[in-house]
Amino acid sequence: MRMNEIDKEIIDVLIAWDKLEVENFGKGVIDFNLLDDFKSFARFKNRLEVLNRLKNIKQKLDSNDQRRLKVIASITYLRSLMGEQIPFSEYILQTQNVPVVEFGEETTNEIKNEIVSLANELNLGFNKDLIKGLNVYEGKISKDEIIKLIESVFNDKKPFFEEFLGRAIDFKIDFELVKNNEYWSYWVDGNYDKFRLRLNQNNLSLTKVEASRFVYHELLAHCTQMDVWRDNIERNKMSPIWGITTVYGPEQFLFEGIAQTLPLFVLSSIEKKDVKLIKLRILVSLYSSLINNNIHLKINNGKAIEEVIDYKLNFVPWAKEDDIFSDLISRSYNPLYRSYQFVYPISFLSFYRIANKSNLDKTKFLKKAYNEFMSYDMIMKEIE
Repeated sequence: MRMNEIDKEIIDVLIAWDKLEVENFGKGVIDFNLLDDFKSFARFKNRLEVLNRLKNIKQKLDSNDQRRLKVIASITYLRSLMGEQIPFSEYILQTQNVPVVEFGEETTNEIKNEIVSLANELNLGFNKDLIKGLNVYEGKISKDEIIKLIESVFNDKKPFFEEFLGRAIDFKIDFELVKNNEYWSYWVDGNYDKFRLRLNQNNLSLTKVEASRFVYHELLAHCTQMDVWRDNIERNKMSPIWGITTVYGPEQFLFEGIAQTLPLFVLSSIEKKDVKLIKLRILVSLYSSLINNNIHLKINNGKAIEEVIDYKLNFVPWAKEDDIFSDLISRSYNPLYRSYQFVYPISFLSFYRIANKSNLDKTKFLKKAYNEFMSYDMIMKEIE
């Protein structure tokens, strides 16, 4: 693995900053560390020292250097952690590197109509009972069955993806059942080739079809992509700075775009009886995500809480008030999720459009997306 001085400095600072955060605030900033035995020599007494080092690094990078995006994201997120009040659009652009847009009813109705069409085939309606009806139709699984089923589905799909990618998938995965009062149901992270999948029992509710989609998202997308990146970095095919991933940074548009839509790119890997159900689940998630994009924007732009809640309940009839309350706090007051949760909808819709684009070699695009960093702007140019 070749590494120039700027790469070393960026990685050194990120690892030392992560250590500072863990020791002083209980939660680090690194999601995946794919680098083997990198020795960090930086030591920081406080966040201000980290900020000054990052600002110094930024000055060394040309404006068209993709590494600059990661440094700017780190500076911006760190400023927010330190209490700086950054305007929302600026915050999102500088962390996730995506535009801030509100999705109008033309877009949301397009997805809603597709949901209605597929749901009707199952005698389900677009109403407060849609999710409950899907759960009954697909069959809920118990918490005791979840890990075994996830392992079974992963082992079943793994050969398809190894052939697709032209390489072995050889990461190790540990499962943890946790109870966490945050928005997520499952989360993967890890070091080098040893990854961890946490299942949040407070939010966990899966059917057999949802468990399958979950495997595509967390293991076949996130973990497999990290395994590919680790290998590419070792072979000098990628800059090593992308071996340190952060959920506040510009890599998440690519990561979440693939993860949320992966089944649509590889429909031949899905059993025929499950294709419509998985498509419907993806559409329901996409629709909810688009509405969540809009409430995220509204609550961060000063709209009254009642207006935001009414908007969500009006457009997502299966939504629950208590879930909305906690979600809005996460999207507005948590510096990490104020950034990260906003990237889900735009990446979801963008990759959904790509998966349905008729004049695009989707196999070639997906292989490239697995193998290298691409920013939002790079992806938009790729599919023109």
